[in-house]
Amino acid sequence: MQPTRFRLALGIALLAVLVAAPAAAAEPPAEFAGLWEDCSSFPGECYGYRLAQDGARVCGSLTYAPQGGNAPRKHGHIRGVVRGSQLTQVAVCGVESRSPCPTVLPANRRGLLRCGDAMAETGGRVYTCPEWAATKQPSTYKRVGPEAFNQRFGPAEPSLCEVPVTAEKDAPAPMKQ
Repeated sequence: MQPTRFRLALGIALLAVLVAAPAAAAEPPAEFAGLWEDCSSFPGECYGYRLAQDGARVCGSLTYAPQGGNAPRKHGHIRGVVRGSQLTQVAVCGVESRSPCPTVLPANRRGLLRCGDAMAETGGRVYTCPEWAATKQPSTYKRVGPEAFNQRFGPAEPSLCEVPVTAEKDAPAPMKQ
């Protein structure tokens, strides 16, 4: 083989390896499925997520309950798409939204980040786990078992996973991700 052709073939092979490397190194979607509880961020209040996941699609409920007593629980619904360790394209209704269910509105003020055994709310901002750790904010959601979760937050609410997402009126433009 002539030196020029050899260099060209070598360059093409090297380029093919470099182009394929980022795809092979892509981070698999984080696992958000399960029961998550935070009773430490706000005095006297607990928040819980009951999440199911199918590939990169996550859907579930968000419930607010007092830490003690028998006050009414408030339920809402959440869904989004996993990108790496972040839940993005989040849509909510109920507890944290101006809209009652079953209408599900996009709400970029919420986002979830899964790092190790903990989950954190990011306020809709996009972080990697090292970037989140650098903010020195706690990752307050921890996994809990079904018995403890159901005792605090009640049984599962009906799923709204198939309800179409509708646009919020007078909502600010979504944050670029």
